[in-house]
Amino acid sequence: MSVSSARPSFRAKLRRALTVAALSGGGAACLAASMSACSVADSAPRMHPQWTAQTAEDRIAARAEVTYMAECDPDSRVKRPSSFVLSCADGNEVLEGLTWRGWGENEAVGAGEVVTNDCSPSCAEGKDISFPVRVVADQLVEDEAAATYRRLTVTVEGQGAGEANQQVYHLPGVGPGVEVSPTG
Repeated sequence: MSVSSARPSFRAKLRRALTVAALSGGGAACLAASMSACSVADSAPRMHPQWTAQTAEDRIAARAEVTYMAECDPDSRVKRPSSFVLSCADGNEVLEGLTWRGWGENEAVGAGEVVTNDCSPSCAEGKDISFPVRVVADQLVEDEAAATYRRLTVTVEGQGAGEANQQVYHLPGVGPGVEVSPTG
């Protein structure tokens, strides 16, 4: 067998190129037209679906970058807050030192402490006391450009402040079919 006969002919190369193009779904019409001039749309590379599909983790990570909670009013949005005002009227109750797991998922779980004024003998004369808390942000509402958690559940762990050991806050926010609601 000679060296020249071991090389694939032009016809064999063209047949192989047509087969590859047909299997990949791209540019077969261009190659079939004897490699004549093709439009930009015909010659655009096509990605294999496996290469362009996002995993659930990728989608959540992307959503996490545009996920917020409204602090006191819808225009004051914060992302992955390390502190968060619960008592908007007087600031006498604040979450501090928050760390989050699952931010951007349907439910984000945080840990930190609640710092509250004991209002003894009055709020003006009271002192700040703190307790460890577990925080759950949920009721995620997505709009065109962002996602907003609409509910925050704060659970005091161990010895609680006052009589309540769990408090639910309905956060303001705007989303599809959602009206602005007051902080509760």
